[in-house]
Amino acid sequence: MAFFTVRIELKNEPRHNLDNDPYRVLDKEMKKRKFKTTISGLPGKVFELPKAEYIYQGDEDLDGVFRLALSATKKTDGKYSIIVDQIVRSRWTGLEDAYFIKQLMDYEESVC
Repeated sequence: MAFFTVRIELKNEPRHNLDNDPYRVLDKEMKKRKFKTTISGLPGKVFELPKAEYIYQGDEDLDGVFRLALSATKKTDGKYSIIVDQIVRSRWTGLEDAYFIKQLMDYEESVC
């Protein structure tokens, strides 16, 4: 099983309607294709990736992962840049705790 990091930049104009926000559309489409927006660290620790960065873990090769990301990105109806890297090892710092982010988002939705 291989691991990949995918970074996407959408170059279309931002929309003010949150339901049609291109990055929300992208996240939804990427999740349909089994991409994740989190990365696991120490046992029990999960961290949120930066906006429009995804992890893919599966049986696809580099070209297959690129095609999946491209098909999701095309659903945003704009110009874009995509980069796909196969992960051998990785290190990071400064990523937000995904559990905390989820709690915050759940709270904000309940207040609105």
